[in-house]
Amino acid sequence: MGKRKKKKKTGRKKTEVRNVQPASVRLPLKNSDDEVTHEDLYISDVLEPQEPERGELEMVGQNSRFDGRLMGRARSYWQFGEWAKLAAIDYDDLAPHPERAKLALLVAAGHQQLAKLDEARQWVWQARQWGCGERLVAQVLIAGAYHVVGRAALLAGDQSRAARLLEATVRTAMPTAEASLWLAPRRELAEREVAQRQNALKLDQCLGVTPAPWMVSVVESCLRADDVHAAIDEARERHAFSHVDEIHWYLLLSTAFLERKDRLTAEHFVNVARRNVGPTEIGLAAAVARQLIRIGRPEDAMEVAVEHALHADSIEAMLPAEDWSTVTSAFQRLRQAAKASGQHGQALLLEYLNSKLETYRADLGGRRPVLIEIGTTREEVSGQGSTRQFTGFCMAHDVDFITVDMDPHNAEMAREVFGSMKCTHCDAIAMKGEDYLRSYNGPLDFVFLDAYDFDHGKHSELRQSRYEQFLGSRIDEQHCHQMHFECAQTLVEKLSTRGVVCIDDTWLEDGKWTAKGTLAVPYLLENGFELLEARNRAVLMGRRIDG
Repeated sequence: MGKRKKKKKTGRKKTEVRNVQPASVRLPLKNSDDEVTHEDLYISDVLEPQEPERGELEMVGQNSRFDGRLMGRARSYWQFGEWAKLAAIDYDDLAPHPERAKLALLVAAGHQQLAKLDEARQWVWQARQWGCGERLVAQVLIAGAYHVVGRAALLAGDQSRAARLLEATVRTAMPTAEASLWLAPRRELAEREVAQRQNALKLDQCLGVTPAPWMVSVVESCLRADDVHAAIDEARERHAFSHVDEIHWYLLLSTAFLERKDRLTAEHFVNVARRNVGPTEIGLAAAVARQLIRIGRPEDAMEVAVEHALHADSIEAMLPAEDWSTVTSAFQRLRQAAKASGQHGQALLLEYLNSKLETYRADLGGRRPVLIEIGTTREEVSGQGSTRQFTGFCMAHDVDFITVDMDPHNAEMAREVFGSMKCTHCDAIAMKGEDYLRSYNGPLDFVFLDAYDFDHGKHSELRQSRYEQFLGSRIDEQHCHQMHFECAQTLVEKLSTRGVVCIDDTWLEDGKWTAKGTLAVPYLLENGFELLEARNRAVLMGRRIDG
């Protein structure tokens, strides 16, 4: 496949409560004079559809632009314990709603269950400002407290006490409802939340970090989503994590995918965490190193440990600055040499460009050369990462870079790479690679084909789901061959005279080309191309030039 595009984001958006008192301020004793009150409501009045009151009808007349399904979703989130989704409801979404007071109270309940108490207080205050009476607020918070304590009883193994407390949750929330109908789902919810807390404790034992239990809940909610990548991206935007929480977030994701037997995605997220750890953050670096060991990358764990040891005060005190620099450089050379042996086709293409680029540039009449990657990096894992490597090369050598992938998420990740590296002549396109090459009207100098995967039988369910979502079917060997063949057809027509194409994941087997180049390589050889080099399970080809 290559790698994907999501809607471009301009920055992280944090859920905010407008005109909210500081968290330390207690609830007001009285409601605002201009708001409708709900003094005599039970929680069941919030959880069950009600006829709108006069003030609510007036609000509809003043502003009819609201989400009519929002209250129904919020009720479902409360009933089924989707606390992260409930807490993520945005002020701008609920402010124009005729039932905004009740919605704000439910959002407060979501924050309460996630142990985000400052946010819960703020939303309670907002609910009171919009008209929620003291009795209803008290019932919501008391029912939530029963649930929290019932959950604690389950965690302690006190089954009978847990049952009594969870029953009290239901009777407080819905005094007129048949309690027996709600006890089983409420207990299942509490047991699931206990499991989340146990997972957080397990992560502490394994990695030496203790993520907030609410964060475990958010991760599990993301993994249940239809579009896992989109859910993860949205959660990161909405929660605007602190620096430390963000690293815990990526370690949690890595652990979750490892438990799903998806080692590549687990490695991707631990590497994202690793990139965010500062040189002096020894504790976080240790957590990253432990996770790298868990996923089977002990050599990378060693690299993390040594890198951070070289930044420790004790090393700097032990060695003069110039000697410390020499040790650091020697270590980097060793690691680069070790990594080179495991590189994919991008190393083959970059080595060629490093030796031939200036000669090639002399024939361009002053224009900038162009490198196009078909198949954007989707996971930051060892031996891969071509998009980041090409970005660095193109920035250093004044080359335009375009990366193309059928998955919008991969294209969005590439844009994040461009932003972090401050690349101004790089572009990421969400489009099928063969279609992009056919439609492209500019010069084609250097092309890296690494898109539609060949079927090696070990692709994760997540990766398969992306193919199903954006291409309509799971990974298929024939489609892989055809996609790269169509790219080769276009290159025969459009590749510059001295341009080159590198096809990754391609090798000879019993005298025949296999995997991604099965059809593409023979076609290029039959239509004026020659093989320049083949290694790293990749081939480098260019046009035959007489003389």
